[in-house]
Amino acid sequence: MIESCVAKIRFARATELAQSKRFLEAEALLSPKGVLTDDPCELDLLARIAAKQEQFGKARHLWEAALLKVPNNEEYTECLQQAQKWERLSNGLDKVVNYGVWVVVALTIAVMVYVFKPLK
Repeated sequence: MIESCVAKIRFARATELAQSKRFLEAEALLSPKGVLTDDPCELDLLARIAAKQEQFGKARHLWEAALLKVPNNEEYTECLQQAQKWERLSNGLDKVVNYGVWVVVALTIAVMVYVFKPLK
């Protein structure tokens, strides 16, 4: 009985910390020493924290773990689908940004070569 009350208080405190954007503290409460919890609600909160920090792969993994505990949970399923979508979008944006950086570097090198080329 006491353990259940302590777990509810810990979860409430972690939720409060997460809402205050104190994500590291909330994560430390929910997974002490880096060990993942077995509680699907806590896994869900950890996934939401990861998603807020744009760690979509981690969020996806956590929602998958929560769904293993509660297979028919529609909310977790929807969140998992969103995380997969965000992860794909994020990966696509990363590729575009990476390509853009390489174009800028190439243009900078071309300009430097042109500016400093010896006159004949």
